[in-house]
Amino acid sequence: MRFWGAHWRQIGATGGIILILAALLLWRLGSLTHGLSQPEVAAASFSSSWHHLAANPLFLPLHVVQWLILTVVSHHGATVTRLASTCYGILALLAFAYILRRWYGIKTAFYGTLLFACSAWFLHVSRFAGNDVMYVWGVPTLLALQILWERRSNQLQVQIMSVVGLAMLLYVPGMLWLVALSIGLQFDMVREGWQQIQTSRRRLLLVASLGLFMLPLVWSGIHTPSVLLAWVGLPQHFDQPIHIVQRLGLSGTYLFYRGPFQPTLWLDRQPVLGIFELVCFLLGLVFYARHFGAPRTRQLFALLVVGIVLFALQGPVTYSVVVPLVYLVVTGGVGYLLHEWLHVFPRNPLARGIGFGLMALVIALACFYNLRSYFVAWPHSKAAQSAFVKQ
Repeated sequence: MRFWGAHWRQIGATGGIILILAALLLWRLGSLTHGLSQPEVAAASFSSSWHHLAANPLFLPLHVVQWLILTVVSHHGATVTRLASTCYGILALLAFAYILRRWYGIKTAFYGTLLFACSAWFLHVSRFAGNDVMYVWGVPTLLALQILWERRSNQLQVQIMSVVGLAMLLYVPGMLWLVALSIGLQFDMVREGWQQIQTSRRRLLLVASLGLFMLPLVWSGIHTPSVLLAWVGLPQHFDQPIHIVQRLGLSGTYLFYRGPFQPTLWLDRQPVLGIFELVCFLLGLVFYARHFGAPRTRQLFALLVVGIVLFALQGPVTYSVVVPLVYLVVTGGVGYLLHEWLHVFPRNPLARGIGFGLMALVIALACFYNLRSYFVAWPHSKAAQSAFVKQ
């Protein structure tokens, strides 16, 4: 009760912001497009059968939620079909905001969460009944669980959350490498937290994690060995090396020059980042370059490299695995810009207010641009209209 009494304003403001962003994700969820795209219809058909889920457990956390929603609600319209992705989009926002709060502070976390929540890529993925949302959710969840484990590994609820969260993450193709990389880079911290747990509880957590993860995957791997190849993020057939190198380059140009051509998920060939976000991304690179020896820097850029390589292999891993990491760097640029402004005016309250006000204004304009790009320009483009058909 003391905690709630001392922090009721922050809790209320945070809850209000989350409700507003959740309403943004739900607004015109089913009516923005004329109907469902073919990938969405296929995903709904797959999730409607429990036998399909047992035969192929990849992306199982998303498909289970979608199966529950489709089972409870008899009318399977576009809103109901996309609702599972929206739920994971909200969870991704919560994890992303928690990371920013711990890394950059309250004000920068507020600005960065708004930028991420209103980004066109996040809106597209979180309001589309596809698997991309699992990467937008998975990367922030992995980092948030790591922060929780570092701070409170001795608490039972954190231990349970870590076991369940990691088990869910390992059902997402390619996330195995990101999880293993994060554990390897933070091995001393993970081992120290693990040793603080009682021996009996450690055994119970280990058995629970293996049961949650291994049994469905082993069952499907025995019957369909190709599932294991997709699980590790590899394609069924490797492309020529020159094409892989080209996609490595495209992963960078997507940010500032020409985005991917995916009418169901993107507007024409627009770049992923707007002008302001691109400037902040470059400033974020400068900030992390100045702190290159920090563990957070090494982990962030190692995850970026692994994610880009998995995307370039053109397996089941999509470009959505890169976007949350990019926006973490963007938020680092926002924090760096504010830090430099306050360094020039350390004790002038008027200058501080002007600086935060100008930042809020620019971020509001960037969010407005992204919202118009998604809610206005994209559904009226000919490519998007042809990709969605009335059901």
